[in-house]
Amino acid sequence: MLGLWLGWLPFGSLVMHLQESVLPPPWSVVVALAYLGSFMAAGLRFGGTRCPACGRPFVSLFARKVRAPWSWRCDNCGARIGEPLER
Repeated sequence: MLGLWLGWLPFGSLVMHLQESVLPPPWSVVVALAYLGSFMAAGLRFGGTRCPACGRPFVSLFARKVRAPWSWRCDNCGARIGEPLER
């Protein structure tokens, strides 16, 4: 998700450059909407992933803490992605 967020400006400038030379105007809008759709799909995929430590979704709309959307920690219990589970 972070890569898609950071890649928007280079991708947008590439599409604008191609619009001037290769792509007709309607196709540049289609390409931009496809990029936006992939960003939304990645966000939904990450947001729906369940934490193996607490079993709740990683991203919580009602979390008590403010954090970056691409954070590697669970909103509910603070477990890091890839951290070994304590059993």
